[in-house]
Amino acid sequence: MWYLKKSVVNNLLLAAVFLLISCSGSSGNSKSDIDKSDPVTVALTGQNNTYNVGPDQKYEEPDTVPWASLTAGDVVNIYYREDPYRWKIAVRGQGTEETPIIINGVTDASGNRPKFDFDGATTASGCNQGGDNNIYDTDSVWSLEDYAGIMIKGDFGNKPSWITVKNLELYGANAGASFTNLLGEETDYTARPAAIWMQPSSDVLIENCVIYDNAFGIFTMAKDGDLNGACERIVVRNNRLYENGLPASYGINQSYLVHNLYIQSVNPVIEGNYIGKLRTTAQGSSYKSRSSGEIFRYNYVVSSLRAVDWVYSEEQEDGIASQTDYGIDYAYGNVIINYAESDRPFAGYPIHYGGDNEGEQEDNDELHVTSNPYRAHLYFYHNTVINILDQADQWNSAFFDLSLRGTRVDAWNNIFSTTGTSNTTWLQYSGIVNLAGGNLVHGIDGDAHPTALELNYSITEHDPVVTDDPGFTDFENYDFRLDPDSAAVGRAAAVVPDEFDPDTAYAHLPVIMQPIPGKNGMNTRETADDLGAFESE
Repeated sequence: MWYLKKSVVNNLLLAAVFLLISCSGSSGNSKSDIDKSDPVTVALTGQNNTYNVGPDQKYEEPDTVPWASLTAGDVVNIYYREDPYRWKIAVRGQGTEETPIIINGVTDASGNRPKFDFDGATTASGCNQGGDNNIYDTDSVWSLEDYAGIMIKGDFGNKPSWITVKNLELYGANAGASFTNLLGEETDYTARPAAIWMQPSSDVLIENCVIYDNAFGIFTMAKDGDLNGACERIVVRNNRLYENGLPASYGINQSYLVHNLYIQSVNPVIEGNYIGKLRTTAQGSSYKSRSSGEIFRYNYVVSSLRAVDWVYSEEQEDGIASQTDYGIDYAYGNVIINYAESDRPFAGYPIHYGGDNEGEQEDNDELHVTSNPYRAHLYFYHNTVINILDQADQWNSAFFDLSLRGTRVDAWNNIFSTTGTSNTTWLQYSGIVNLAGGNLVHGIDGDAHPTALELNYSITEHDPVVTDDPGFTDFENYDFRLDPDSAAVGRAAAVVPDEFDPDTAYAHLPVIMQPIPGKNGMNTRETADDLGAFESE
């Protein structure tokens, strides 16, 4: 076992924390420049049909757009206006890779996206055009009309596919909020609605949206045991999600189930997103996933009760959990930051990997066994992980909470930095962390929780770690790029270390982008010579 001396708390920490809070935005319509779209977006022309919605357009409101019959090559452009659109929409069509169905927000010249306020909205009549062109069965209590502001929902055996939703600002789909349904009745949303809810779908892209003040920001369904009941290849790119979730006043057993994103998919790609804290008192995770072969890259994540919560797939033993790459996942180029805030939960163990509902290895010598396979092997590289906790917040904390003795993280080219007085270790009670290539490790106190049993965990340094201060560009302004003289500069391993063997289906996924500090979006990374999520200035 090895131990590093705890660093002295930097006087800039409080300023950094307050700046992060203020830039996270707030619920409702009070928006800051950080939420504006960059770039400004323009109208698109469909390869099939083009529907233009907004001021001075053919469709002043989204109501009568033929949502239920959109097909490959159709584009719906929704133009910015000062007042929000108060409509709920749904799609079920099947595009193709070359001719997707696109719902496109057209910003104004300042980058303001068109807004949808789902509280008090009305379901667009174009969702049910009659006969076979009805998305919702209004005679059924399971129509799901009350589940979302934007619903992607097919018929049995008919998966919506190749659909893009982009450049929109979405809020108001909350427990306790109401809408007018297709029967003209005012009705409440379900207890845990979403801004965007996907029933089993494939090849859906959510891009450059701002999503806040909902229960779920984005929810993807998995059910019925096989791939017919699962989402596949969902891509969430360059979005800004924050202040979603359920307040604890709804009950802890409800609140902890609701997150900014809940992704259940075969081979999802989650990239370039700003994923912030949940709303005040909400008990969920900033990001939660029950997926296979996941790629999580170039995201900027601020931790809620968990920062990232990668757990096993439920009700998908012949679907998601049967994939050859199930239990093998890739996280790279991300910034993950965890800090305490008085009225918002924070994480004692921000990175959770493995499983949950069948329990985890406890702090004892009895081997914990599960009937369903947990996620098992995380490749973790070129990430910058910052833990800011004092003992008054959490006496003992850890970067990783791994579920079982054999749950494994292979880590190279990362920066792990803890600043504060909390006793911070690699692991809580169990799991395997292998460190190879280059890693900068600053301020960690030990291997695992002080009471953890050595038979339940192992930390292996295949190569020496760098223990110097990371030397960030501007920590006061949450900029975790590197000063030119940082000890992390030029220390990255050029290839996957020999000790690791990434799955041949992916081989080595190269680091070619980097997140934008404190924002959604990605920039090109010229080289991958430096440790962490950013190249040096």
